[in-house]
Amino acid sequence: MKKLTFVFLFILIIISQVAYAGNQRPFIVMIDNHKDARPQYGLGSANIVYEALAEGGIPRYMAVFINKTVKKIGPVRSAREYFVKLASPYKGLYSHCGGSLYAYIAIKKLNICDLDQLKHEGYFWRDKNKKQPHNLFTSTLLLKKSLQKIKVQSSNISYFGAEIKTYKDKSKPINKIVIKYNPSYMVTYMYDKEKNGYNRYINGQKDIDALANTQIFAKNIIILRVYTHVRKNDKEGRLIVKLEGMGTGMVLSGGKLTPVRWVKHKKEPIFLMDKSGSKITLNPGNIWVEIVPKENAQLFYK
Repeated sequence: MKKLTFVFLFILIIISQVAYAGNQRPFIVMIDNHKDARPQYGLGSANIVYEALAEGGIPRYMAVFINKTVKKIGPVRSAREYFVKLASPYKGLYSHCGGSLYAYIAIKKLNICDLDQLKHEGYFWRDKNKKQPHNLFTSTLLLKKSLQKIKVQSSNISYFGAEIKTYKDKSKPINKIVIKYNPSYMVTYMYDKEKNGYNRYINGQKDIDALANTQIFAKNIIILRVYTHVRKNDKEGRLIVKLEGMGTGMVLSGGKLTPVRWVKHKKEPIFLMDKSGSKITLNPGNIWVEIVPKENAQLFYK
């Protein structure tokens, strides 16, 4: 029965009239979230930001920029296999500095358009005012220049199969959600009724984009619960994050919390639906996607 359900959902992805951002060429950048890397540059300008844990319980970002001009992005960090799988459906330029063995295998297997700083130094720079390895940056101008040498396919960008329209919960909005990834890392989003979106905090402090010198703001938040565990016999403690198959989660948009189911099949994008199997609704604007370990992370909202 579970197999039949998965097949049905996969067919639904293919035939669904999903919302697109047009025929674009995304820039996808791995961004450091070690405490010494904060505040980061450019995250507030990204169309979509994925956040997931890396080894040692330290989180990492993957930012997707579509039709954006951003003067400084970073600090740029290394690739991991599960981020490569998230990047694949965008058919964009995937930028990073090094990566795990499994990430490189996935890059080759999925035919990722790859911009690795270890091979393409000219499209990145080191900020001498910050300590390595948290001082590597790039820009959309440099990423555009790299396209003269690296061929990237144009692609339509799916926004999780959602309907995009302005929405605001006028009854009793969810004003706060807390995601406790582990004892040392906690993300909080606070609803701003005037802006109809969410201000972001890390460990109780405002999360700042240093480029704009403003608090990071999310119009939409997608939380996906996934199975996560340390890879066997990996001395670095790297993770396996199960992003293929089906799972549960929630969406916050316009003050409304919607329980959702997610499904992802190999090279296809993540597709979301509510409990009845219908499309979800997202507000126009940026999206933050929190990849939350199903085993031990904690969620609170009110």
